[in-house]
Amino acid sequence: MPMRALIGFLPMAAAFQVMEQSTQLSADKDFEGLKASLKGIAARSGGQIDANTINTVTKILDDVNTTLMDALEEDRKHSQNILNIARDGVHACDTDRNTWFGQDGSWETHNTDVTNDGSTHATCRGLEAAEFRNMTTHCDTVDRQVSAFNICALPGDFSAGDNDQINTYICCLQTFFSNNRDTYYTHRQNCIDATNTHSSKRTECNGDQEEFEREFCHRETQVQNNCQSYRECRTREETNWLKVTQETEAIEEIFQAQRVALECLLCYGNKILANQTDLSSCETPTTCDSLSWCPTIVYEDTTNFTRCTEPVGNDNIPCAGPFEAQWYQVLSNEGADDFRTCTEVTGQTGRPQAVPTTEWGVQSTTGNTVAPSPVDDCNPCSESANNDEGALVSTPTSPS
Repeated sequence: MPMRALIGFLPMAAAFQVMEQSTQLSADKDFEGLKASLKGIAARSGGQIDANTINTVTKILDDVNTTLMDALEEDRKHSQNILNIARDGVHACDTDRNTWFGQDGSWETHNTDVTNDGSTHATCRGLEAAEFRNMTTHCDTVDRQVSAFNICALPGDFSAGDNDQINTYICCLQTFFSNNRDTYYTHRQNCIDATNTHSSKRTECNGDQEEFEREFCHRETQVQNNCQSYRECRTREETNWLKVTQETEAIEEIFQAQRVALECLLCYGNKILANQTDLSSCETPTTCDSLSWCPTIVYEDTTNFTRCTEPVGNDNIPCAGPFEAQWYQVLSNEGADDFRTCTEVTGQTGRPQAVPTTEWGVQSTTGNTVAPSPVDDCNPCSESANNDEGALVSTPTSPS
């Protein structure tokens, strides 16, 4: 705290005596009282001061140069420290932000998690594609076998009993089953097993996709939360710093006025010791910065506010078109030659030709005949992941 305009000047004032008059200054003697006392000494001395007066005035000068100057410096240091603490509070917001977004910070961890989950999903879809091709191969084998079946012609009229046509039909069936039974059951089971394996892998990949999208949204939400916390921290701490700065500037003026007042007392004392009774020159106003030491506060500016540039943006989060194009487009562009129109079954359409699906909003860019995108329904982020902080800055309130 400042010296309150030098009220309660110093303990030595209680011991200060004007020897000729046996007058003792009280402990609460203020600057004006001390100034009047020194001027009174000068007037009474008539330019001839004795040893006791010299000792008294010398003691006053020593205490002004030490105790009072030291007290003023301590007040200055205290005010400087309060200002520095307020400025450090602003920079602490930056430190917290840099820690979260910096090397080995939480943001890097979230980025790694997103990358790993995206890689896990892509790898799974690759395995799913392999299972899809395997399923297609086995099921096409069944289709080809069925399409090549020699269909036994039904005999004509059964009313006449057994005849050569029935015998031929039975023999044809025996040959049919003999030729196809073992391989058909094997091929059919292979198709069923491959279909089940593909279905299981697809379910697994759908889970990986959901985890990837969830982690992506979680990262963007955390980015927004930390950007908001940083902005609110800067707003709060900058407001406090501006307030403390204004108060410190006012206190600094008091300190400097006190320093000029102390210089006036020193001037009085030195003239008395020089046996001069005219102290009027000490009344000439001087500026603090012209003195050998003037209590000055150092004002440093704060760092600039850091805008929130880390979010990917609302156009690149699940399930925006650019997001799907970046992460899922390639999944619909893998060639799958085994997946084709089945035309061997007479009168049957069979499985249709595979083409890029349009249901998920991303077309194939290669024009290849490819399997439909295996991507499951996308899981959109909540509004908390939206980039609402990118254009915002701190809004400190300046003191009036």
